[in-house]
Amino acid sequence: MKIITIGRSRENDVIIEDAKVSRNHVQLVQNDNNNYFIVDLGSSNGTFVNGQRISGEVRLMLDDIVQIGNTKLDWQSYFYSEFPKTQKIPEDTRQQNGRLIWWIVAACIVLLFILGGLLYYINSKNEKEITRQEEIRKDSEKDLTTQYKQKLLDAETLKKDVEVLYQEAISVSNTEHKKLAEEIILQKDKDLKQVREFNKQKERLTKELYEVFETIKWWDDYNKICKELKVPSNNQNISIAQMKKDIKSKFEEAEDNNEKEKILQAINKVLGRETKDEKQQKEQSNQNTVDSANTAASSQQPQTDNKQKK
Repeated sequence: MKIITIGRSRENDVIIEDAKVSRNHVQLVQNDNNNYFIVDLGSSNGTFVNGQRISGEVRLMLDDIVQIGNTKLDWQSYFYSEFPKTQKIPEDTRQQNGRLIWWIVAACIVLLFILGGLLYYINSKNEKEITRQEEIRKDSEKDLTTQYKQKLLDAETLKKDVEVLYQEAISVSNTEHKKLAEEIILQKDKDLKQVREFNKQKERLTKELYEVFETIKWWDDYNKICKELKVPSNNQNISIAQMKKDIKSKFEEAEDNNEKEKILQAINKVLGRETKDEKQQKEQSNQNTVDSANTAASSQQPQTDNKQKK
């Protein structure tokens, strides 16, 4: 029988300089029948035969692979040659594992840099998109304000021209001219009121459109609206900002406020909402129903009183 002890301690038959090998790690045994056995001596990191951790005594076959720590043992040669007590086993495997660890660390650092760059790119893109949408909104509001001021200026100029014409008509002794001037003034005042009413209604409708834009958050909702209005943005590769711009252009191209109102109704229909005018009409209808009921109740009360007197 032959017994060979293996570990980091100098007292072993085979000394392994491996940090993961215990001082007295494992024992190899060859009995009188030339059978081979391996015994784990309670090592910290275990003994592996063909990749499987063992406990206690296990029989070995000549083609079995034994590993302790980071070192693979050429255990068959131990029984065919005399090893000095202080012999050391080369640790190429340990060096390879060390290089592998450094490669893994380097790869992780590179991956972190890539992920950081990707996150920075995504955040920058989102910030640019938000800034661009804010600029579009401000430009739209600025254009609307400019148009409204121009309309008021034109109306005031028209009024001044009418007043000048009126003053000229007064200075003329001809009564017909004066009457004509008064008719013109009345017509111009009516036109001025219509212009102001038109501008107010247009401003209200445009403001309502922007309020609707503020409540819509999803790309699919904008796409449904574009399909309903048949605007050019009806495809999968258009951003929300572009769809907003196209919807606004469709709204501005409407010839009168009635068409603008229809566009808003179509948008609210897609979103399952009611426009402000529809809400007001509904509230007015409910109020009329309540007033009619109160009137009917009041008319029936005197008849009841007369019957009680009789």
